[in-house]
Parts: sequence; C-alpha cells; structure tokens
Amino acid sequence: MEQNLRLVGASAIEDKLQEQVPETIAALREAGIKFWMLTGDKLSTAIEIATTCRMRDSTNSPMVVIEASDRGHLQELVRGATSRLQGFADWDPIAARKEELTIVITGASLDLFTEFELQRFMKQCMRASAVVCCRLSPTQKAELVRAVKVAGEQLRRGELTSKILGCAEMTTLAIGDGGNDVPMIQEAHVGVGIAGREGMQASRAADYSINMFKQLRRLLFVHGRMSYERSSYIAQYSFFKSWVFCLIQIMYAGVSSFSGVSLFDSLAIMAVNALLFVPICFFTLNKDVPIKAAYRFPALYSVGRSRQRFNLSTVSLWVGRAVMQALFVFLGTVMFAQDFIDTHGGSTAGYKELGVVTFMNYNAVQTVTLMIDSNTVTLLQAGIIWGFFGLAWLAYAVANAVPRLSGLADYFVFFRTVAVSPFYLTMLWCVVACCLPVAASKFISNWYYASDTDIARQNIKRSLAPDSLKMSASLLQRADDTASTTSEADI
Repeated sequence: MEQNLRLVGASAIEDKLQEQVPETIAALREAGIKFWMLTGDKLSTAIEIATTCRMRDSTNSPMVVIEASDRGHLQELVRGATSRLQGFADWDPIAARKEELTIVITGASLDLFTEFELQRFMKQCMRASAVVCCRLSPTQKAELVRAVKVAGEQLRRGELTSKILGCAEMTTLAIGDGGNDVPMIQEAHVGVGIAGREGMQASRAADYSINMFKQLRRLLFVHGRMSYERSSYIAQYSFFKSWVFCLIQIMYAGVSSFSGVSLFDSLAIMAVNALLFVPICFFTLNKDVPIKAAYRFPALYSVGRSRQRFNLSTVSLWVGRAVMQALFVFLGTVMFAQDFIDTHGGSTAGYKELGVVTFMNYNAVQTVTLMIDSNTVTLLQAGIIWGFFGLAWLAYAVANAVPRLSGLADYFVFFRTVAVSPFYLTMLWCVVACCLPVAASKFISNWYYASDTDIARQNIKRSLAPDSLKMSASLLQRADDTASTTSEADI
C-alpha cells in the first residue's frame, strides 16, 4: 500500500498481565473452578496467554484446536474433539491428574454451529480442563455464557446427569475489564468488573468491582467462602432453635392430655426469638479457618462448591439434634418437678413453675450451644451471648415484680422458682445432657476424622509445615507453592 516509505518510529500500548494472574488462576483451578477464556485476540496470542496464565499446565499438555472454514470441516473437528473428551467425564479439577485437555475454538467456527449443535458441543466442552475461545465478539461472549447457564439449568431440572457434564452443579462467574466484556458480565450468574486502564464500564455493569485480577482470590476464598459458611449456619440454627422450642411444647401437650394449655407464658413466647437474635447475628463475624488458611489451601473452597454445609444430610443432623435437646430439656424438667416446692404453700410445682424452669433451661442450653459452635470466640461475642442470657433473667424478674405486667408472666412465680436449689440442678443437668454429646462428637471428629477444614485450622494455629500433619492429598496439593506466592500484603 505504501511505496518508498521511510520508517521514522512506531508506538504501541503495552498490554501485559497484571501481578499474580497465573498464581491466582492456578489457585482457583485447585479450588475446583473451571476456567474458560473468552477473548478477542487471535488464535496464537490466545494460546500463548492461556499457557502464561497457567490455564494449561505446560506447552506440551494436550490441546484440540477447532478452526474451521466450512461446516464439513467443522463437523470433522468436533467429532475428533468429542472422542477425546469422552475420557474426561469424571475429570476432577482438585485431584492431581497426569493428563489434561484444553479446547481452543475460534469465533468464526462458532458462527458455523446451529443453536442446537452449539448447546451440545458446549456440554462436551465442560469436561475439558480449560476452554479458550478466541476472536470473539461481545455478543458471542454472552452467547457462550448463556449456553453454560442453560446446561446448568438442565442439570438442576434433572434433564442432564453430573456424569455427562463431569460436575454436579454449575454457577457461572464472568470477569472482564473492558466495555466489550459488559454483555458477558451481565449474562453470567455473578459478574465481576476490573476497574483499570480500559475504563469503568465493566465495573459499573458488574455485581462486584475489583481493582486487580488477583483480588478475585480474596473475593472467592475469603468473602465468598465465609459468607457461605456463615449463612449456612445461621439459616439452619434459626430453624433449629425454633424446632427445640416447639417440640418441648408438643411433648408437654402429650403429658397434659392435649388440654390446650401452653407450657410457656406470654413473656417466654414473645422473648424466645428476641433473646437469641443478636447472639446469632454475631455469627456473621465467625471464621471457621483463618484467612491465611483460606489462601494457602484453595481446596477448602470446594466445601461450598459441593454444598457440604447446607444439604439434606446437614438439615437431618440439625433435626436430630433438636429432638435430642427438646427431649433432654423436657425430661430433665419433669424429672425434678416434684422437688420444686412452693416455699409459701408447700405444694409441688404446677405448670406455671414448670414453664419458667423449662424456658430458663432452654435459654441456658442455647447459650452454651452458641459458644460451642463458635470457631472464633471474642470477648465481645462472649459478652453478648451471655449478656442476653442474663437479660432473660432480668426480664422475668421485672415482669414478676410488677403486678401490672402479670399478663406477660404470673406474679411472683419466677422468684418462687429460683429460690429453690433444684432449679439450678435441673439447669446444670440439661446443659450437660444436651451439650456434652455435641462437644464430644466435635472433639472426636476433629482429632480422629478430621476434615480438610479441621486440618487447615490446626495447621495454621500450630504454625506447622503441611507435611508434618496427616492431610488429605487434595489439601496438600501445591500448598507450598500457593503460600510462597501469597504475601502478607495480599492477604
């Protein structure tokens, strides 16, 4: 086009990788997250970037390139790629494997697919360790994300099995830094935008905004993982405490010939949720493992990915625990009922005294339960938990001392009840009977059947090297490399 051109100089924009991008991608892949790179770069550049970012283990790892000019050539390449992918149905991104497979496909090849063929091929690509799509337009990026979402919805509805896709559940996260990534970010379940040199369009359109790619590691491993842990506990415990309270009332209905009389007075029914609300809220600050452990052992993220904290099994355990506590609290109260002597009239305790004793025992058991289940007990948290237990005593004392409040609690019943020693013996028996089995099971589990979370917590607390503990292979994998690439400033 030019003739007799004399080159005086040239200028270019440097587009290098940000800090710790390869280390972050490697850690996320160890956590069980599959990576798809959707880019507008040409084929050779995309492959080089994927290798540099550790989406591929090495330049010698197997790779299938789909770059077709017509439908006949495309179908031939797809058949070859599908046959290679058949052996990857049970691919586990956490467990160590000697062989991986990367699929590389161009935007022009994607245009040759029909909608049905694209959906079917995307399902096959989900078995691959990584997928690189190059020369894509913003619309094509969004279409690929949509195809993965559709497969995930079919998996939830039971139209597909986990064996077909090589995973049990799918949630898409799209991350980008430019305006051409906005359709993809908005289409994904979770959109993350990087605010940087290419402007603020991506970050403004995203659900979360970060300044550097390496911060995605903290977003997922720390905030995401701990949010799942805390939400799972709070949701299940909120049902648990209500189950215990209601089961006690049901048991009393059985022994009172279903007379319709409530064991608990109006104050207990009104205060049961208020007294435990603030202590439960403090579990939003609970940390099952230190932040260092969450960074050092990416495999811990699989706890949330595989829904280990909130599923049918965990709910069943909470139901069983509720039945046990309700049974022990009610039987403990009834067992010592004949010892509650009215110091004024000399008569044995009636249902009003039993209701006060049962409610106070219930609060004592729940207070100790919250302390046992807390992984990080601070002075403030302990003060709040025990402070609201003391508030229950204060509320009953005020309601019993003021005659005008007799509609909430019967006048002077509380003072007659706490004046006898069996009241405190009953409370001690209920706390020990309800909480000792739970504490013992936690101790046995931590020391003899320790999970990856338990081992990571012990490792950080004792400041021991990973090899000095009996840790699972998934947790030890690349732990030393991960720790060496994570600085204190990053944490």
